Amino acid sequence: MGISSPALWTEFFERYYREEINKLAYKLKSGGDGRSLYVNFVRDLSIFQEGKLGEELIEKPDEVLVHAERGLANATNIYGVSLEGCKPDSTHSQQQGRF
Repeated sequence: MGISSPALWTEFFERYYREEINKLAYKLKSGGDGRSLYVNFVRDLSIFQEGKLGEELIEKPDEVLVHAERGLANATNIYGVSLEGCKPDSTHSQQQGRF
């Protein structure tokens, strides 16, 4: 049984990406495009929960990405904007793409 859950992802996003979440929420509130939150895999996911969440993402990407998207949707922001439909993206390589 893995550790991934929407609640754990919400904790991750709120701990490491608070400012970026607020910027994304502002963009959505202002009618802007873009529903992605870029995540630095090497810097952040590899150390959060001693890297276990990152390992689980590699082992079961389909299941864990659903948790990540729900976790991002549940993250709070200063604008009170829903982040439903937003997706985490990875910047762990030169080519950016979903985890």
